[in-house]
Amino acid sequence: MNCMNRHLMQAKTPLYHAVKETLRRQIVEEYQPGDRIPPEADLTIEFGVSQITVRRAIQDLVREGLLYRRQGKGTFVSEPKFAQNLTILNSFTQMVVEQHRTIRSETISITKLSAQEAQKYSALTPPVLEVVRLRIVDDHPLALNSSYYSIESFPQLRDLLEENPNMSIYRVLEECCDVKVSVQEQSLEISFVDDWEASLLDIEPGSPAFLFNIKTQNQQHQTIEYVQAVYRSDRCKFTMFPKRQ
Repeated sequence: MNCMNRHLMQAKTPLYHAVKETLRRQIVEEYQPGDRIPPEADLTIEFGVSQITVRRAIQDLVREGLLYRRQGKGTFVSEPKFAQNLTILNSFTQMVVEQHRTIRSETISITKLSAQEAQKYSALTPPVLEVVRLRIVDDHPLALNSSYYSIESFPQLRDLLEENPNMSIYRVLEECCDVKVSVQEQSLEISFVDDWEASLLDIEPGSPAFLFNIKTQNQQHQTIEYVQAVYRSDRCKFTMFPKRQ
């Protein structure tokens, strides 16, 4: 029995868990995103355990997002997840840059809503502008954002977006309109993408996703924006730092 097998057998945790943690260390130390890990049969021999044990360990790492499977091709190391702190509101662009990643935006549509469609956003002075953008991080689609603004409040927004689709809207609001954006209300739930969302996010229809509904305000606590954002659950994680009251 080699040293690795002896260590696994002597571990006080369940055997599959010990295999999982050993695999996790190997992935971090020896592999790069996109690399294929050895087949289950090879890992069974390497660890001296059953294939069922190896399979369960891999399934856990897939659920955690560290690995992903490709049908008929094997199991691969995932890209690091995009991390977002829910306790502060930053420009999406700023958050991506701070994590040393690349970002670009693809404008899907910019639409002036009808009076009936705009009723849902009653806190905004009509007419209302809908801006739908696909946020692409490290050349992979990450989030689909639908944002809503009063055209009367931000009359130049459409022209600015058409001129520069990659612009940070929050930066423009602050620098050009002297508006400091803060969260007024925010909710997070699990959703399942439809065919249209799936095609843009490059995932299977019905895949789970994070759905944010956000309402933001200016310094005078007036609602200035509604956002509905769909994030790929396999590429994102969110953190919070609650304080005891």
